[in-house]
Amino acid sequence: NAVAADSLACPPTDPNCRVTVADTSDDADPRVDRALDALLTAAQSGHAAARDKLADFAQRDVPGAQFRLGLLLYTPQPESGVAKSLPDALAWWLKASELGHGQASMAVANIYDHGEGPVAVDHARALRYYERAVAQGWVNPTSYTRLARGLLRTGNASQCSRILALLTEAANAGFSE
Repeated sequence: NAVAADSLACPPTDPNCRVTVADTSDDADPRVDRALDALLTAAQSGHAAARDKLADFAQRDVPGAQFRLGLLLYTPQPESGVAKSLPDALAWWLKASELGHGQASMAVANIYDHGEGPVAVDHARALRYYERAVAQGWVNPTSYTRLARGLLRTGNASQCSRILALLTEAANAGFSE
């Protein structure tokens, strides 16, 4: 079952559903996320061809593939044959963030917020990436509360109404952090 270098099935079990690199520019197309999720799952299970395809799409500046390749490198499964590499994961997440991937921006923010391995805690940088994640559409209770916490750390009283609005949004969504 040969697959063109610039396409993949979504999911791989459905040969009639194809996604090409050109399709990946449409963030609203759920086929893209399904296809990339299927690739990540296969790569985590040790399928080298899936890992290579994910890496190929990441190198072609597909933000969703870059984010998922970062996940594979950050939390590899034992059967994946991939060694954990925070520097490589962070590099892919930074690329995806630059291309507008909100979830990647959130991942970068979390690394800087908590510090890990060779990455020192940098709350100012974390705040910039939390801001970016929300601006890029990664809006959920966790992003709201993390952004509010980052704003609280600045001690800037002019942010009080924004902090309250963020925490209210999170609470209305049922989040109690």
